[in-house]
Amino acid sequence: MRQEPVQAVELEQVRMNDRGAFEAFVRQYQRLVFHVVCRMVPEPADQEDLCQDVFLKVYQNLSRFRQESKVSTWIARIAYNTCLNHLKRKKLRRTDDRYGDPKILEGLPDGGPAPDSQMEAEDGVRRLQIEMERLPVAYRTALTLFHLEEMPLWEIAQVMDLPENTVKSHLFRARRLLKARLDLKYGEGR
Repeated sequence: MRQEPVQAVELEQVRMNDRGAFEAFVRQYQRLVFHVVCRMVPEPADQEDLCQDVFLKVYQNLSRFRQESKVSTWIARIAYNTCLNHLKRKKLRRTDDRYGDPKILEGLPDGGPAPDSQMEAEDGVRRLQIEMERLPVAYRTALTLFHLEEMPLWEIAQVMDLPENTVKSHLFRARRLLKARLDLKYGEGR
């Protein structure tokens, strides 16, 4: 289990309107919020606005956070609910041609793989991202929180307000669906 990056003392500083503490708080959780928002909402302009809305809601409700769960769980839940509300308001429909703005192989070290193998890897990542975009929101969210944020199942269940077995089921079905779609579209040899 990952350790919580913000200590209670820092939360108290944020609650006391310490601007520097809040900026550090945002930096520590921006990746989590970005992952949740970008997997749920396709439009980049909406993504940026929603990330800002999430941190505004976090700030406005920080006094209500009772530390009954991890801060990351609480923030992910706010991000998840903010996105669900946005999707309901906009009645957005995902389409197959939405590729998002993937950061393929970001931070690849110098002296990395040869260009041809790098291109193959980029193509594989792009194909995976395309197919992930086609998954239902709940599947995408569960995969993102589990694989990118490395959250345990119980924490994902809290974020999504679902039983843990339902989260397991979402992960299983999402992986199976991704594999089937990739095999069908690109062949088993890849």
